Parts: sequence; structure tokens; C-alpha cells
Amino acid sequence: MGELKILKKESQIILQKKLQEDFSPLKMKLKNINSLDKAIQSEAPSIGKIMADTNPEYTQSLLIMWLLWLDQNMSERGMTENQIENCAVSIMQRHKSLKLSDLSFVFDKIIHGEIELYGSLGINKIIKILDAHFNERCEYSAQKSESKHMEFNQGIRDFGDKRSSVSNSEMSKKMQHAVSHQNIQEAKNKINTKK
Repeated sequence: MGELKILKKESQIILQKKLQEDFSPLKMKLKNINSLDKAIQSEAPSIGKIMADTNPEYTQSLLIMWLLWLDQNMSERGMTENQIENCAVSIMQRHKSLKLSDLSFVFDKIIHGEIELYGSLGINKIIKILDAHFNERCEYSAQKSESKHMEFNQGIRDFGDKRSSVSNSEMSKKMQHAVSHQNIQEAKNKINTKK
């Protein structure tokens, strides 16, 4: 039993190091996640998945790393250590479904001034921005899903029309064949009755 705990602990440490290496803010920035679609399609794990695969303390420390990166890249007065820790917890509680690619996309927009911050960076501002991003993400996904649904239905209709026209064509051929066959039979009967 003790060996199993040690193996679990070791595999968790390996996973945590891999997450820090593969999904650090700088690595994510290099992946050029510059659109909502890229953020959604990214293979980056969600915050909830990271919590499930590791533990809440590790997830909080990973989010703190992201928030420090954001804070250091802002020209305004920075957040305190306590604010950063509390912000990480708030993100964990409210935005488990967001991926690290979403953070990369949103934080990059904040840093480049695409999202207006009036005054200094704070917990409430970051959470409001992530709330807005989440709503935009949901709307985008719903529109994309609806579009795929409409394409699928149109494909079904097109296929149904082709199937109907093929069926009608085949039916028409069969009827012509039956009529021809009937005409031939009638002609043979007339010949046989004349004899």
C-alpha cells in the first residue's frame, strides 16, 4: 500500500512539472492563440481537469504563476501577493471549464490594451473579464453548433432529395419494363389466338 502511494505521488510530481513546462504563459504565447476559436480548439487542459489530475493547491500555484505573468506585464500598479492568491482561488471556483489557452488569449488581450482596464488590475476586474470571455465563448460555441446542425440538416435534405429522385427514377424504369413486358405478353397472346 505504501509503494502505491509513493508511485501516485511521483506520477503527480511528473505531471505537475509537465504542466508547468508545457502550459506556462510563455509557452502558450508561443502557440499564437490569437482567436477565440484557437483558444477553444487548443489541446490545453481546462482548470477543472488540472484540479482533477493534480490537486487544488497545485492548480492554485499554476494560476498564481499565470497571474504573476499578467501582473508583471502590466504597466499599472500591480496586485498584492494576497490579491493574486485570492484571484487564483476565485478563478478555480468560477471558471473551471476555461482552458489555459483561454487565459492565454484573455491575458494577452489585456496586456495589449484590447481590453480596457480603468485603473489598476484587481480581482474583480479579472473575474469580470473572464466572465465576459466565458459568455462570449458560450455564444460562439452555440453559433458554431447551430451552424453545424444546419449544415447537417441541409445534407440530410439534399441526400433525401437525391434518394427520392433515384427512387422515382428506378420506379419509373420498373413501370416501363412492366408495361413493355405486359405489351409483349398481349402481343404473343394475340398471335397465339389467331393461329
